Amino acid sequence: MDWRSENRNTFYHCSANLEERIRDHFLDGDHAILPCRITDYYDVIHKYSVEGFETLNPEFVSYISDTVRFIPAEYKLKLLISGAELSETQKTRIREALKEDAMYELGSVEEEKKALRKSVTLNIIGLVLMGTFLTVMNNIIIGMPREFLYIFFWFFAEVIISYILTDRRMIKNKHILAGRMVNMKVDFE
Repeated sequence: MDWRSENRNTFYHCSANLEERIRDHFLDGDHAILPCRITDYYDVIHKYSVEGFETLNPEFVSYISDTVRFIPAEYKLKLLISGAELSETQKTRIREALKEDAMYELGSVEEEKKALRKSVTLNIIGLVLMGTFLTVMNNIIIGMPREFLYIFFWFFAEVIISYILTDRRMIKNKHILAGRMVNMKVDFE
């Protein structure tokens, strides 16, 4: 075996105990503590935000969502912001911006869920209609090309199966994540 194969084998057989790492770094009782070190107010709030309509810095949102996805859903989230000296007004604005952005995300996920359900309902109707047409054509009308109807039948079936196997779980996870972010407690050190 050459050195490339040995390296590949070594990398393939590496393992990590994710549960232990999460427990050691984030979990404290029934809370998951997300430590966040900032240098100033604009590490959290987008610098182009208007006072009273603050939005979060995308890098900050990315840090939070990337960290939260590893933490089991049964733990409440607590964001611990440290580093910068912030006024009480800035702390309040950060809390409000976090809550507002999370509410927008939750609303967006709920709209996506409604649209997906409507799409699946229409596809079920289409599947039933195509199945009915194919059955009628097989029993009554002989010799008419049915391939076009078969294509639609399988298209409708594929959309429904995709929803059952993947889309539904993905939307559920996004909804849980957004709900956790809405209910996240924010503390400052």
